[in-house]
Amino acid sequence: MPVLPQELIDEIIDHLANCSDHLRTCSLVSRAWVPRCRSHLFKTCRLYSHSVVGFRDILSVPGCTFLRDICEIDVCKSSCDEVTSGYLDEIAPVLASLTSIRALRMTFGHSLRRAFFCNGFSTGFPNVTRLTLSFQGHYDGEPGAPLIDLIRLFPVLQELYISRFDGIVSDPSPQAVPPPGLRRLELQDDALRPILMWVSVSKHPKVDSLTLSNLCGNAAVVRAATAQMRDLRHLDIDLTWSMESGGNHTPILDFLPHSSVRTLIVRDTSHDLEHANVHEMMLLITKLSSPTLESLTMDLNLLLYMNMDWGALDTAWPKRFPRLQNVLVECGRHDGHSDHGQFLYEALPLLAASRMLSIKYTATPIVYW
Repeated sequence: MPVLPQELIDEIIDHLANCSDHLRTCSLVSRAWVPRCRSHLFKTCRLYSHSVVGFRDILSVPGCTFLRDICEIDVCKSSCDEVTSGYLDEIAPVLASLTSIRALRMTFGHSLRRAFFCNGFSTGFPNVTRLTLSFQGHYDGEPGAPLIDLIRLFPVLQELYISRFDGIVSDPSPQAVPPPGLRRLELQDDALRPILMWVSVSKHPKVDSLTLSNLCGNAAVVRAATAQMRDLRHLDIDLTWSMESGGNHTPILDFLPHSSVRTLIVRDTSHDLEHANVHEMMLLITKLSSPTLESLTMDLNLLLYMNMDWGALDTAWPKRFPRLQNVLVECGRHDGHSDHGQFLYEALPLLAASRMLSIKYTATPIVYW
């Protein structure tokens, strides 16, 4: 009977990683398939109010065999009451002993109790390198959410993602310094300003990847923070909704000539001219200059940018970006025609001739009624 190569088996199982039913079926085929299937089945444990007690009981069973397969915890604290939060605190010591847990995702509700953030369950992850936080509702009450003191609980943290935060961040405690290995930040909304200021004041030098969106009123903070990030290699900056808020955003990337940035993504996917500032964006893009930049992506609503002076960019870029290897224009909003962005090949003839220019459609076409 022919035997499938283990590499092929692993490839098949990995392809089924997101289907728990198929993984369970595969684990019954052969004992040799079980470890690979289990690694996917138990890789991420999602905890909600109705599942916390059962998860706690399983963890307390002697000889529980899947603990070493858990790599990520996804907990929704927004659905947890006082009792459930107590159960979460109970399992923190057990989770702290699991060295394979490297990623933690937490969704918070409306509670502003400091203990809800900085004690108990949140202290059970000394090996987490990737932290994702999302907050529901508004955190307007003083003294605010102790967001920074929560982040400092993860001593080996490397990547921080805050997908949503609306409200006030409380002042950090004196001993709150960024984890020494923190190198990647993805920030938006009201978390952007305090986190960047914290990193700047702490003179944390190691950030090499920065993703920012909703910069309203924070252009000066962004400029000050990025000017200190000498190791910055990747910058993704979303100016959608920011241009209309007032203030001058054109100097926000003035640090580039003195940086080591290699990939730059600039976004403005505003719906219409009322929410966009095409002139200011044109000034910003025209001023771009970097001796190290290798990849430039512009995610734009081309319906608003068709009449921009693209020719000025075409002649300026070879001098401004001597190491440039590719330019990608992403059409986040378009009219549904497959040739919608083709005018760029004529508007940017030098770039097109160099074969560095490419166009990608990334969203559902706009439907006009």
